[in-house]
Amino acid sequence: MNVLFVCNTGGHYSQMLKLRELMKQFDSILLTDNKSAGADMKGYAEVINITAFNFTTHRPYYFILNFMQCIKIWLKYKPGYLITTGAGLAVPAFLVGKLFGSKLIFIETRSRVYSRSVTGQLLYRICDKVIVQWPEMVDVYAGKAEYYGTIV
Repeated sequence: MNVLFVCNTGGHYSQMLKLRELMKQFDSILLTDNKSAGADMKGYAEVINITAFNFTTHRPYYFILNFMQCIKIWLKYKPGYLITTGAGLAVPAFLVGKLFGSKLIFIETRSRVYSRSVTGQLLYRICDKVIVQWPEMVDVYAGKAEYYGTIV
């Protein structure tokens, strides 16, 4: 089964790197806009196919382009699951995943203790599972979230 791991650069990417052991258990694809992703993930090239591209969601035009790219990526790999630590890249990827029937897992960033991130606000209703890194966040997601502890 293919699993598509989706994240942006920065802290989202750092948290995703902590899921390497999970990635090794599946045919994993990492979708990121991090230009250095290849260098960070070299040791896992045999289990992770890296699909990296530059994007921004600050303008609707770019969101549409990213949505179209996510459709192409989904059709190529047909992932059964999408897992994200955020941020903007997750939105078009998860919308595509929902359209095609993938299971969606959102991991809220560790920096959120009392409120949802923008990505969390946009995605939690379509997600099959929301994982939070603080026990206080379970109630913020109206009982839909599960607390697993911190990733980082």
